[in-house]
Amino acid sequence: MASRGLLDEHNSDSDDDDSLIGLEILQENRYEDFATIDWLRDTSAERVRQRHLHSQAQSSALGWISKTLGDSWQGWLVVWLVGICTGIFAAAIDIVTDWISGLKLGVCTSAFWLNNTLCCWTSREDNCETWVYWTGVVDTDTDPSDASAGAFIFGYLMYVALGVLFAFYSALLVKSYAPYARGSGIPEVKTILSGFIIRRFLGGSTLVIKSLGLCLAVGSGLSLGKEGPLVHVACCIGNIFSRLFYKYRTNEAKKREIMSAAAAAGVGVAFGAPIGGVLFSLEEVSYYFPHKTMWRSFFCALTAAGTLKVWNILHTHTSTELGAEFVCPCSVLILFYYLLYILLLSCNYPSCKPTQPHIVSIVCVVALITLLFRYPSAVLRMTTSELIHTLFAECGSGPLTDTTSYLCTLEASGHFMHTCFVLMAASAFTLCVTVFTFGMPVPAGIFIPSMAAGATIGRVLGIVVNQMVQNRTATSSFFLDVCHGETQCITPGIYAVVGAAAVLGGVTRMTVSLVVIMFELTGSVDFIIPIMLSCLTSKWTADLLGGIDGIYDQHIRLRNYPFLDGKADYKHDYTAQQCMQPQPGGEALSVITSHNNTIESLDDLLEKTSFAGFPLIQSNERRVVMGYIARRELRRALDLAQSKGIDSHMRVMFKATPGVPTTHSFVDFRSCLDTGPIQVAGSTPMEIVVDMFRKIGIRYTLVTIEGNLAGIMTKKDLLKHMESVDT
Repeated sequence: MASRGLLDEHNSDSDDDDSLIGLEILQENRYEDFATIDWLRDTSAERVRQRHLHSQAQSSALGWISKTLGDSWQGWLVVWLVGICTGIFAAAIDIVTDWISGLKLGVCTSAFWLNNTLCCWTSREDNCETWVYWTGVVDTDTDPSDASAGAFIFGYLMYVALGVLFAFYSALLVKSYAPYARGSGIPEVKTILSGFIIRRFLGGSTLVIKSLGLCLAVGSGLSLGKEGPLVHVACCIGNIFSRLFYKYRTNEAKKREIMSAAAAAGVGVAFGAPIGGVLFSLEEVSYYFPHKTMWRSFFCALTAAGTLKVWNILHTHTSTELGAEFVCPCSVLILFYYLLYILLLSCNYPSCKPTQPHIVSIVCVVALITLLFRYPSAVLRMTTSELIHTLFAECGSGPLTDTTSYLCTLEASGHFMHTCFVLMAASAFTLCVTVFTFGMPVPAGIFIPSMAAGATIGRVLGIVVNQMVQNRTATSSFFLDVCHGETQCITPGIYAVVGAAAVLGGVTRMTVSLVVIMFELTGSVDFIIPIMLSCLTSKWTADLLGGIDGIYDQHIRLRNYPFLDGKADYKHDYTAQQCMQPQPGGEALSVITSHNNTIESLDDLLEKTSFAGFPLIQSNERRVVMGYIARRELRRALDLAQSKGIDSHMRVMFKATPGVPTTHSFVDFRSCLDTGPIQVAGSTPMEIVVDMFRKIGIRYTLVTIEGNLAGIMTKKDLLKHMESVDT
């Protein structure tokens, strides 16, 4: 509580201090762990602060400079710092992950800390002498694909052993130092941005362990991606920088504007798609996204992507240019992908429960199984990002990388069925291991594995269609009319792009942001229409089959986070009176009357109850609502009064009430009171109440019947009710 006006006479004139006291109370606002923020109160606190700055700006030139430079530019400065650091972190994660991934295959003899690309940077020959595969320790032939049996087995053992070791340390770091670093983090980010408090989830220790664990988990060869966790990393950076600025440190609603921009930067560095990052933040994760936040999000994502381009010496986010005619039976392809998505959700949901015992052992076993099957296949041996780049590429359009040339050579070999079998097996393997890998206690993303599974099957379909055109075995003249007699008019890489978009759209339920991300990823406008078709078909199929939610929403429900989905419709016939607390036969509602309160009685009330707040009523006989008192603010006020040595029998006043004697001394707690709590009548339909919680962002609403307090409904009460009626 404010030190001024704490102990006053009832008949004294302290109104001049009210605004100052209210400002100090609001700015000291700190929420408990696993609590819901009060959007209205935080917004009011920001307005009070702005009025205070405005009055200072009008009174002096120094005040104007302080408001213009010291306050107005804080938002842009914070998002610029977040963008710079996010880009640096993303570049470091890319480089370290690539080094760890390459270490499973070999080592640079001239400098062990260099990966294959940097080790052979100056080499002009096909065989780099400074890079030695583990097979080369036994055999002079350093290529694992052509090594002798003994060399192959030794390379196999090193690949599996190092991969399991990296996965073990990733799980151990998460379990021992930062349990919140597990998974992708996007479900929790969505919940936090909706107004929920999860302490330590966006802290410095989580940032460090998430980054290190992500490098180890992805580099180990597990079927995981680093793109989703980069959103968590960026939000950690945004939260840390927001603590440095008073404007954001003291206001949770304002802090979420920075984290929305950070989420956009996370996707921007993940795919090199800043515009797609802004749309992802708007469409998927943000709960409150005003106009200025959109511009700051774009600036943050652009800064992060630019920083990544400068710092990432490996250029792992370069786009893949594709150019060809698009011919694809999209509807059949996408329907098949969506059935795969339903299978993934149904299998992944029960395998991701956070209470699983022996979590480190489970990670090691899954890593062992994954690596045992990866190494014998040249397609699976490459990293998932390299596999996607290879599947997107067009053969014969220019210089090819080693991984791309392998697939193109395989397609040109004439073994049509063998090529399709290899790719189909790779897709099935990726899908199966992703089901059991995503959700394990390691930093994990699902973007890249989903895209890899879809791109692989899409490439197979492209090869099949190309074979049909070349052999002229199509049952109609459709292919002949499109190709106009050309010998090569089908590009399998285009099918891979659409397949990747279809599966990723089905898994995450992304639409507009996914189209833009894929456009920025491929660098070609030709694919916008087929990608849009794939996203729309995925959404329509989901709506037709009952509106199955995306995997992030499924994980939010799995962890019982209080997330109120703004997209779901409420279609039930209930009133506020039927859903409020208490219900008939339940525990009585704890209230505070406007008089006869002492410091001792209020302290006893807090000791005996665990409610987050208490309605203030005129009297037990006349239950007219006079305000609402949050538990945390009442606790701070009582602690401050006791620290000043005030007698515990001293009376407390929250609001001047007619009929109360005015000659006694009292403790002034008026600054604790919310004098305008949201109230609804008991007969109000629940669909209106749900809209109020969504659009206003309230934590609770008081329910009245004929003007008298009847009950209360909190956000958690609302979520429990919605879950019960939906099931």
